[in-house]
Amino acid sequence: MQHHKKPCRWAVWLALVLAAGCRTGANEVKEADPEELRQELAPTRVAVAMAVRKPFNYQVHANGVVAATTGAEVVVGASGIITNLGITPGQEVARGQVLATIDDTRQALALEKARISLRERQLEYESQLLAMGSRGGAAQQEELRDNLAYVSGLRAAELAYKQALADYGATRIKAPISGVVTDIAVTRGVTVNSGDKLCAIYHPGKMVVHTEVLESVIGKIKPGQQAVVQPLALDKEYRAVVHTINPRVNEHGTVALTLQVPGAAGLLPGMHVAVAISAPYNKNIIVPETALVIRSGKEVVFVATDGLAKWHYVTTGLKSNNEVEILTGLEEGDKAIITNNIYLAHDSPVEITKVIRQ
Repeated sequence: MQHHKKPCRWAVWLALVLAAGCRTGANEVKEADPEELRQELAPTRVAVAMAVRKPFNYQVHANGVVAATTGAEVVVGASGIITNLGITPGQEVARGQVLATIDDTRQALALEKARISLRERQLEYESQLLAMGSRGGAAQQEELRDNLAYVSGLRAAELAYKQALADYGATRIKAPISGVVTDIAVTRGVTVNSGDKLCAIYHPGKMVVHTEVLESVIGKIKPGQQAVVQPLALDKEYRAVVHTINPRVNEHGTVALTLQVPGAAGLLPGMHVAVAISAPYNKNIIVPETALVIRSGKEVVFVATDGLAKWHYVTTGLKSNNEVEILTGLEEGDKAIITNNIYLAHDSPVEITKVIRQ
């Protein structure tokens, strides 16, 4: 039995040696050349934007409220009961149009009484004037007639009649301006007092927006700058212009602005709007914000050069309206890669499929 075991141990040893030799040959792999690998990779298809030197269009964003530049609050001029109300909210009225009437019974009686009293005083005046006859010269006669008008009560009667006439006219409440009726404060049949509010009227074509911006950006804003107004309730944008800047910082650290809206059709007083004011400044290199990527915690822009993506460390300034201001790191005319740049590496092959000129 021992004679047969010895050849088996030698056979196992020989097999192990041969197997080790095979493994050693299999592990000998030639290291790939990075340049050859780059040439074998399909280029990444990218869009580029031409870096341009231009004023950076910084946008200041804020919220605002629409207001009418031309408007009036209509008040009642006499006390009494509203007998007729001829207006509804949103109705367009013309200047001088009767909006409402008040029961004029008392005012009509007072007017008639004043008319009678005036006529009586006129007759008394004429009677006394006739009795005086002609005395002295023309100047003396004029002075005597004037004195007699007061003594006879004619002047007081004339004034009382004018007052009664005005009180009667006040029972017809008229529109002081042309425009749109809003904020009606009374109803037919109610009793009102002189000075009570009837309604308000505003001119629909003359609107402004009142807004406030942080004091940190007020140095970039000037009258005449363009702005865009977006009502929260409408899917529509309106062009606007910075009109006035209140020269004071309030307790909230903001400055009040007024924007004019030339084409204001559809806007209503009190509407809340989003405001974007364009404030161009500093002529620098500008690229789309999508050109920026982060590498090792630093901002980088890949530039397409001779079919390769070359990364450039950049120093950025302000960012606004999907654009970024590049202070250092790029030159005018560089082709900044703006798509498929998240996973690019330095010297990655790229193929330009679209060129955007800003």
